[in-house]
Amino acid sequence: MEKMIREAFWRVGSSRILLSPLPADDTAAFEAAALSESEEEAYRRLTSPKRRREFLGLRIALQKLCPASRLRYRPEGKPYVDAGHISVSHSGEYLALIFDPERPVGIDIECRSRKFETLAPRFLAPDEREYLSKEQLALAWSAKEALYKILGAPAVDFSGQQRVLPFDLQPAGSLRIEHRPAQRCYQASYRLTEAYALVYIVAN
Repeated sequence: MEKMIREAFWRVGSSRILLSPLPADDTAAFEAAALSESEEEAYRRLTSPKRRREFLGLRIALQKLCPASRLRYRPEGKPYVDAGHISVSHSGEYLALIFDPERPVGIDIECRSRKFETLAPRFLAPDEREYLSKEQLALAWSAKEALYKILGAPAVDFSGQQRVLPFDLQPAGSLRIEHRPAQRCYQASYRLTEAYALVYIVAN
């Protein structure tokens, strides 16, 4: 059984990051989410218990990082708030949220139980598969997901448009990821545990 995490909060410059377990789908979480009338209607329409917990968890987390902000969605489904930039990710029992008042951000969390070796040909170019180890694959996937959340369609082809550069694996550290079409590199920060891989990018 997956070991549950405790909530963690930290700052990096002007960015705020929250890692949290999903809440229970109960009265306490419903009240803590402080849903608007339209959000409550959307919540009532959800039939999946997991999806309802994610719905409440995101809004509870947003109140902690950016109080008084109301979550909105762009036509393509990307969440945003008027106070700045946000990015959210769910995996298993985990929720990760990042907020920055000025700079675009992207975050991704992945449970280590996922079989990234079988996915490697889909998201890594041949040269990446040569120098990235099995233990680095979850971070490589998360880094590309995080960059995609910032750039959108120009970075949707993970193996063709993005490249994770060689890096030394640590429990916490950073790596560089290149957006090939623009020939631009971004720094991604990460945390790696036995249970999950977490990567976030704050664009300059």
